[in-house]
Amino acid sequence: MPGVDDSARTLVMAWDQQVNHVHTGLQLAGDQPVAADSAAARAAFFGPTPPGAQRTILQTGAVVPGGKDGIIVGRFYIPSLLAAEGNLYGDNRGPSTDPNASSRFSVAWDTATGEVSVTVSPSTTNANGSFYPPNDIIVGPFGVPVQVPPSVQRHDEVVPARPITIGPGGEPNNFVVNAADPTHLDLNYNLLNSVIPVGQANGHLGLSLTPDAVGVHLDGDDYPAGEFVQYRSDGARLLGDKPMPLIQEGAVVGIAPIDRTWTAPR
Repeated sequence: MPGVDDSARTLVMAWDQQVNHVHTGLQLAGDQPVAADSAAARAAFFGPTPPGAQRTILQTGAVVPGGKDGIIVGRFYIPSLLAAEGNLYGDNRGPSTDPNASSRFSVAWDTATGEVSVTVSPSTTNANGSFYPPNDIIVGPFGVPVQVPPSVQRHDEVVPARPITIGPGGEPNNFVVNAADPTHLDLNYNLLNSVIPVGQANGHLGLSLTPDAVGVHLDGDDYPAGEFVQYRSDGARLLGDKPMPLIQEGAVVGIAPIDRTWTAPR
């Protein structure tokens, strides 16, 4: 029956094109420059709290005269699709200046106002253990594409982030602002996903401004990956990025501390 073969061939070609398009998109995600400025960053980091996330905005004395330094962001993400030994989903991306890129948590300093925004994203878990996404199509018998039955499709569950606490001794997700003035912002963080009771990320982040340079200092757990972005009125620039060691992708966290500094001309 030529008609059936032609239809099957057409479906297979369409499916291949769709898969290739998705894979290409995943490969390029986070690798391409994105037009973004301080206004876009203000909306992303100081706007309404995203669904399932936790966000706290602190007013500090870290107001920089002149208003030219924009918003400086430390943002942390899991580059792989899966994390915590497959129990959670990561952000599935590389370094990015897109203010709306997926992340696990972020710290944003608006140097014009002195406001500091801390945001923790919800966790997403694969509730039924299936790796077939909703409406997935696979190649069935005789090469004919078939849709995966709904009963075995993956069911993702978004679990809201734990509440944010501010100040020493607070439960995760905890932030402690050690210093905040026109020359620098210094804080500690202790964060935990909202699904399993392991995998805390503990660290110390410093953002600084000198007459000639913008600086970032990070020490603590080398987990997860991080990127440091400055959003000014003329656009965004990546100040530095920190890959996540593969050995720490999962529940084994904190076995290799990090102590790094990045600088860029002001």
